[in-house]
Amino acid sequence: MTESSEDVCLSASWPVLRRHLVAILRGITPADAEAVGAALVEAGFEAIEVPLNSPQALVSIGRLARVMPGGVLVGAGTVLT
Repeated sequence: MTESSEDVCLSASWPVLRRHLVAILRGITPADAEAVGAALVEAGFEAIEVPLNSPQALVSIGRLARVMPGGVLVGAGTVLT
């Protein structure tokens, strides 16, 4: 079986998560995102997802991406198109 270029790009861009856990911050607001993200990282989470159907999700993602330490993956979930 050969890998497609899409498979190779995806596997190269995702870090190996030691705990295989992703925190999903459904319904989080930008006002709470940084504090909640910091607590999750302190608890050992390495990946944080903000569903796009959360209030001002892109603002929350931006704030998390700016303040999370290196090695923490921040991304969007519930992406429909």
